[in-house]
Amino acid sequence: MNKAANIISVIFHPLVMPLVGFFIIFNSGIFEVNIPSEVLKFTYLVVILFSIFLPLSIIPFLVYWKLAQNIEFNSRQERFAPTFFAALSLVILYIFINQKVPIDLIQAFSFSIACSAMVLLFLNLLFKISMHLMVLGGITGLMAILTIEYSADLFFWLSILIFITGLVSSARLYLKAHKPIEIISGYVIGFLINYSVLFFTPNKYLNW
Repeated sequence: MNKAANIISVIFHPLVMPLVGFFIIFNSGIFEVNIPSEVLKFTYLVVILFSIFLPLSIIPFLVYWKLAQNIEFNSRQERFAPTFFAALSLVILYIFINQKVPIDLIQAFSFSIACSAMVLLFLNLLFKISMHLMVLGGITGLMAILTIEYSADLFFWLSILIFITGLVSSARLYLKAHKPIEIISGYVIGFLINYSVLFFTPNKYLNW
């Protein structure tokens, strides 16, 4: 059971979730015309590079420099360095997308991801919250915006997301990586940040 919980935590790692969010946007059916393949490829490429590859590449160095005991980063102190580098990488991701991808919604979502990372970096100085649940809450906020503001039919994806959220929550609690309040607060904060940023960003996001 312990192995299964660890596998779930790895599969639904926080660094993978931004890529999932962009995939949901591109496949939500809200765009009136097809997005050029060059734009899709570029977006996926920079997301993989800055939200997954670069943050992961720094982890072995953190362990080597003894800034962390292992790749789990269980304590708040151990989480600061990887969270800082991940936040920096996601800010760079937003800069690239803002300059190269002329789609308002994509720019807004990349901005909400960067905001979430910066908020997480600050909150980590005060108390511990679940990063896994924070990103899942963020994806939920994104889907809520797509459903409410653009009438996107995301019932299938939302059902899967609810199941995954319950699965990840159970895994993190089973591993004793978090307390229930850290799970709940992470999810709520992630939802509020992404929903608020996307809701209050000017324009209708679909211009490109």
